[in-house]
Amino acid sequence: MSLSEPFLSRAVCRHRLLNVIFFPKIRNYRISPPKNCDEIGFLAYLKNFSSNLGFSSLIIKETFRLEPYFENITLLNHIANNGEPVAAITRHPYDSAASTLKMFRQWRGVTGKLMSIIISGFPVFNEDRNVIEWFAENWLSFARWCKQRQLFVVRYESLVESPDPSLRELCERYNIPFTQKMLDNNHPHFFFGVSGDSGVLNKRNEKLYVRPVGRRDQLKPEFIDIIKKRCSQAAEELGYSL
Repeated sequence: MSLSEPFLSRAVCRHRLLNVIFFPKIRNYRISPPKNCDEIGFLAYLKNFSSNLGFSSLIIKETFRLEPYFENITLLNHIANNGEPVAAITRHPYDSAASTLKMFRQWRGVTGKLMSIIISGFPVFNEDRNVIEWFAENWLSFARWCKQRQLFVVRYESLVESPDPSLRELCERYNIPFTQKMLDNNHPHFFFGVSGDSGVLNKRNEKLYVRPVGRRDQLKPEFIDIIKKRCSQAAEELGYSL
C-alpha cells in the first residue's frame, strides 16, 4: 500500500465534503479520518488502516516541508526515531525550484483564495522571490536532515534515467520483493479506495520524463544567485553542480 502526503489529511478531515472525497468506501470498510492527528496517533492510524485491509506493507511518500506551510518534519522525525526504514529522494535544486515556482504560481488568484478558505494555512506566495527563498531554505534543510540521519539517498535523476538499479537497491535495502512490473510503465494500474484526484489517477500512463535536469533557464538570475548562496555546498555533497 502506498500513500502520498497523507499527513495533509489532518487539514482536510474537518470538512464533510472533503471527507467524502478523501475517505471513500474500500471494499466493506468505511475509512474514517484519523481521530488523533498528532504524529504518534497518525502513524498508528495508517498502520491499522493498512493492516485491516490485509496489506503486508505500508509505504508512505512524504514531501519534506518546514514551517509555516504544512510542516511535517515532526512526523518524519518521529518515523525515523522509531526505527522505521526511511529512504530519501532528492533532485537538482534548479529543477526542483522551477517545479515549485510553477506550482505556487498556479495557486495564486481565485484558486489560492478558495483553497485558503477551505484549508487552514494553505500556502499562497504573492511574489516569486518569496517562493524561491522558502524553497532554498527547505531544500537545504532536507539535505542537512538526510546527512544528519545518514539516510540512503537516491537522486531523482538516476531514478528516472536508469530505474532498474535504483529500484533494485531500494527493494534490497528495505526488504521489499522486487518484480519486473515495477519497471513497466505501460501496464494498467489497479486502484481501489483511492485518495486523490481521480482524473489524475485514471490518466493514461505516460513514459517517464527522462530529461529532469536543465531547467535553469526557467529561473531568473537573481533566483539562481539565491539558490547558489544557500545550497551550493550541500548540493556538491550530493553530486550536484551549481
